[in-house]
Amino acid sequence: MKIKSQKLKNILQTLHNFLPEKSTILLLSKAGSKTFGLRGDETQEEIYGIFHAENFWEHIVLEKRGLKIEMVELQRFLQEAPYRYGVLCCAHFANPIYIHPKFDYPTLRKLFIFSACFTTPLFKMKGLNFFVLPNQALQLYWDLMVRLHILKTGKCVVNINRLKKYYQFPMIDILQKRAQAKPLTANAKQKIKNDILKMYKELQKFQVKREKVSDFFQKWKQWEEKTRKIFLLKPG
Repeated sequence: MKIKSQKLKNILQTLHNFLPEKSTILLLSKAGSKTFGLRGDETQEEIYGIFHAENFWEHIVLEKRGLKIEMVELQRFLQEAPYRYGVLCCAHFANPIYIHPKFDYPTLRKLFIFSACFTTPLFKMKGLNFFVLPNQALQLYWDLMVRLHILKTGKCVVNINRLKKYYQFPMIDILQKRAQAKPLTANAKQKIKNDILKMYKELQKFQVKREKVSDFFQKWKQWEEKTRKIFLLKPG
């Protein structure tokens, strides 16, 4: 991917100075509250990525002047991704700002984008009444709208302000304007619950399209072997 902006060049330089010597950056993607349009620290930009460094197997976090960067080393990612990174690959890696020319991002994204839709939602049906603050309710809407949009269109849209144009729930605008610390009324919670249950039932209709676990792991193994051959195996 061609580096176009000075901002990206600065981020790459920061990582070059921070990561282990001779590290190779494979992927950088924007995520977090600011990118998702959710409440939180909207002044802080979050970036998630994958890098490779020999004899290194760590997860690194860097925070600097309104910027938070989380990087996972490739070997660790390859070991943990099939079991832990389903939703993360869908959300954290959905907005790439840098892709190494030899890193097969399209296949990685395709591998996880649909499987992530069938992971356990961020809430449990019996626990809906525990979500009483606007930011918690917004996260429920966001979580299910992202999944539904992927399954309906094949596109991963993670910003709630874009998603709400497709799924017109009036409560989203109300929640976005409501003071974050102000508890929701019983009437508002009931409307939210009705919306959430409606989306949850829609999701259930897509269960028949769910990929077999064995098929997923077969495709993952092919991608993993290809990635190892490019970045981890030394020429002999």
